[in-house]
Amino acid sequence: MSQKGNIVITFNRSALNGETISFFRKQTSSLATVELLSTFVTTSRTQNNQIPINNPLPTLGEAEAIAYVKYFNVDNNIGNLMTISRVSNVVTIEINLAWSLETFTTTTGATSSITGPVPETFTLTQASLAVHPTTPCDLVDVEITTSQQAFGYSYALGNAPIITVTTNPFKVPVTRTIPTKIYVHKSGSPSLDVAQLKWGDDYIYIRKILPSGFKLLVLPNPLLGATVTTNIFYPNQLSQQPIAEGLVYSLNNSNFQASNIFTGQTDGDYTMYVKDNLGCTVQKDYTVSSSSSSREPFVFVSDLNSIGFAESQIWNGTQDGINKNPENVLAKTDTQDILFDERLIFREEDNVRIQFKSNFDSNLVKMQNCEGNDISRTITVEKMSNNMNLFEALDAEMYSYGPGLTAIYFLTGNIYNEAGVVTGTYDLNGNLPDFAYIGNTVDIQIQTSGTGGVHVISDILYDETIEKRVIIFEYGNLSTNPLTVTARSYYDILNFEVYEFNVDFNNIVIQGGLEPTVRLKLTNTDNLYDTKNYYSNWIEIIKTEDNYDLNKYVSINYSNNNNRSVFYIYGIKHFIRAEILFSNSTIDDSVQVIRGDTNTYLSESIVHSGMNISFAEVTYKVMMKISLALSSENLFVNGLGYVKESNLEIEPILNTNLYRINVTLLRSRENFNSFINSNIGNDESYRTLYIPGLTKTNLGGSIKI
Repeated sequence: MSQKGNIVITFNRSALNGETISFFRKQTSSLATVELLSTFVTTSRTQNNQIPINNPLPTLGEAEAIAYVKYFNVDNNIGNLMTISRVSNVVTIEINLAWSLETFTTTTGATSSITGPVPETFTLTQASLAVHPTTPCDLVDVEITTSQQAFGYSYALGNAPIITVTTNPFKVPVTRTIPTKIYVHKSGSPSLDVAQLKWGDDYIYIRKILPSGFKLLVLPNPLLGATVTTNIFYPNQLSQQPIAEGLVYSLNNSNFQASNIFTGQTDGDYTMYVKDNLGCTVQKDYTVSSSSSSREPFVFVSDLNSIGFAESQIWNGTQDGINKNPENVLAKTDTQDILFDERLIFREEDNVRIQFKSNFDSNLVKMQNCEGNDISRTITVEKMSNNMNLFEALDAEMYSYGPGLTAIYFLTGNIYNEAGVVTGTYDLNGNLPDFAYIGNTVDIQIQTSGTGGVHVISDILYDETIEKRVIIFEYGNLSTNPLTVTARSYYDILNFEVYEFNVDFNNIVIQGGLEPTVRLKLTNTDNLYDTKNYYSNWIEIIKTEDNYDLNKYVSINYSNNNNRSVFYIYGIKHFIRAEILFSNSTIDDSVQVIRGDTNTYLSESIVHSGMNISFAEVTYKVMMKISLALSSENLFVNGLGYVKESNLEIEPILNTNLYRINVTLLRSRENFNSFINSNIGNDESYRTLYIPGLTKTNLGGSIKI
């Protein structure tokens, strides 16, 4: 509300006959002024604006103030245009309209203070979101309240049309996922008396649930029924202002709940409905199957592989909160001035093997040409592991483990299939089966009565009284005597399977007389997940001997003895080719000399041959691949075994996305590896006798000095 104009008059003494008091009232809209003049008299009133003087009161000026209020109100306040009040000898006159008071004069000795009216500013007093009546998934109504009736609103200043409004509040439709500015106009002017709606930033942005951001995680459990979790993401959308979520979930589009988790779902087809607090409801169909391999979607291709891969994504600055960087893409992501493509080099006779991990139902690999079109070439993906969707049913012994707890242990007994038919026997002798882990579910059936139920493993303990490891779950009212039961469970050893495939570069058609350039595309599909596509580095295949200089390239075979990001238990070994600037032989030796009072002699001298290599400039991901290869436990360069002598020297090339690698390698005691994809030989066994005066060579022998 605006602050009204007022005048405060203080009467400081008794008035004399004929003294006057005056001020002007100005109407702000028309600028017309009216003088409000009053005259004090000692006689009775004979005309308006005369104020009879009363007998003095103890407070000087109070009698004048009383008389002034009485007669000023009668003469000048018709229609209650002003509010007049008095405290002792002080009179306050407040204008109820947008008028100003000015130019106070008096001969009575009174003093005054005048405050002009503060015009009411045109402001937006309130804004809230409302459900759009027809298309709530595309539009949202913004309900706006203003301090004064607005003329209308527009989405831009200047020549943008002004949509008129006749109510206060009024509604403005806003399209979801589009940053929108709203300007509210007091008048028809496009630029005067305009207030902009701001909600954190200078625009309003309301997110929208898109199919790509509607994720369902279905975790089947044949014993307890499936657990379905709905996760909503907003890929490639801005952070929203204001918040427009308040998501609720339903399986029938009627009974909604705040939790995004539904449990105990049996096999069948379902529809999940998600609704936000602005009236938009979206849905997605899914299937529950006890035999499904559904888990949190997982695909991983290690950088240790001969060929690098990255997931195909549409980037908009960030993707689900993850910044685009050289680690998660194969493109030119550096901020340098000069950027080069990521490429690997192979010859047409090369054959490399790639390993990846996945829990998707289908995993297909295609080779594509430089235009991104599939090449007619069969690449067979082999499943190497058996980690998921396993079933086991065993005889077991069950007994009471205390108040409300039951324990199960395993000695020897029968093995059953899912139909309950005996398929063999087992002997665990107090150890636990693979399905015994906390959180897993086990169906327990007492063999004598056929009764039982499904229980969740709450703990794994060692019971010292029976000297066996036991499964604990919450279930009571059992006798202390063991009961023979059948324990059935579906379980995973790991939440993924390991897959491998071979890539043969032979007989790829030359395009336009040039050396062919290809890439690999790994496609992972599953009924419950969004399809994932992974693309490899671009691969240049050298087909002619003229283009492959043995002095220009080196071949590198590598592997490790322990399972890291690659499972080497399946026998995989890696191979790459790399361009070099130069290489030369080197010698590394260590000497131990014994110094006596009368003699000095050589105690030990160890000599290792080696090689210094300076690699040609490569991009980040190729640099990482070469670095991982050189740092592997089993390393062969051009067929000879080496180990890395010291840390790699990695030098970024100024103003580019290129790096240069320098390394010193020492010959190892590995067998010669003459085939790029053959098995790497085992370490030779040596027994070394150190004799003073002998020098040991890197071939395992010694020579006399």
